[in-house]
Amino acid sequence: MGRAQSAVQEHRKAVKVRPIERMHAGKIVAPYKVMESLIEEEEDHAPLKLATILMCWHNGWQADVDGVLVLAKMKKASDLDRAIGSRFGDSYDFVMQLNEKAWSSLSDDDKRMVIDHELTHAAADLDRDGEQKVDTRDRLCWRLRRHEIQEFRSIVDRYGVDKALNLNDRGIKASESMPLFPEGGNGEAIEGMSIEKLLGIGGVTEAQVRKLQEAGFDSVEKLAKHMDASGTWWTRDIKGIGPETGVAVADAVAAVRTAVAAE
Repeated sequence: MGRAQSAVQEHRKAVKVRPIERMHAGKIVAPYKVMESLIEEEEDHAPLKLATILMCWHNGWQADVDGVLVLAKMKKASDLDRAIGSRFGDSYDFVMQLNEKAWSSLSDDDKRMVIDHELTHAAADLDRDGEQKVDTRDRLCWRLRRHEIQEFRSIVDRYGVDKALNLNDRGIKASESMPLFPEGGNGEAIEGMSIEKLLGIGGVTEAQVRKLQEAGFDSVEKLAKHMDASGTWWTRDIKGIGPETGVAVADAVAAVRTAVAAE
C-alpha cells in the first residue's frame, strides 16, 4: 500500500453503528433471543408484540468524566425513518443500540436486565380513552417512556436503597396529583426560574438549553406548561430537540417539579 493510500485509510471516518443480524448459522442470536423472550414473557412489554425493533451494535461509547458508561440506548423511529424504511421494505418502530465492547463482559443476567431496561423505555402512545393512537397512514404510534426513579449513588450509599426509592416514589405521586406550580410560596420562585436551572440535571447540556431558549422557552414554567398542553409530542416543533433529548429534558423538569413540591 502506497503512502498516499495509507494516509487516506487513516483519515477514514470510523463507522460506530452496525445492525445485528437476527439469525446466524440458522439460530436466533443472543440479543434478539433475550429481547423476544422478554416481550413474550413480561406483561408490561406485551404491547411491543406489535412493534418492530431493530437491534444494533454501537462501538464507540466511552465512560464519561463521572465514570458512567452507556450500555444501551433506545431510539424511537421518526416519521422520516419510517418513511425511508417503508420505501425500502425494512420499516421499524424502535432502534435498540447495545455497547459492543462492554457486551461480552456482562453476565447473562446483566444482559437481560440491560435489554429489559431499554424495552421499558418503549411504550404505546395512548389517547385519552386508553387506546393506542394511529397515524394518518394507519400505523401504530409509539413513544419513549422516561425513568420514574433516578438517584445519585452517593445518596443511596448514605441513606439506603429503600429510603431513596421511597423519596422518588413520593416525587412521582406529587407530580401526578399536585399542580405543576403551586400557588403562593414556591409559585413565585418557579415563575421566575430561568430555563438554565435545568442545566446539568439528568445530563441536560448547554446546547440543549440554548435550543430551548431559541424556541422561546426562557423559563422552566413556560416549558412545563407547554409539555402539559402538548403531551408526548411536546418536542415536535422545537428545532434541535428530538425525542431522545426530550426524555432527558422532561426528566430534568420532573426533578425540578419534585424539588419544588417538596419545599
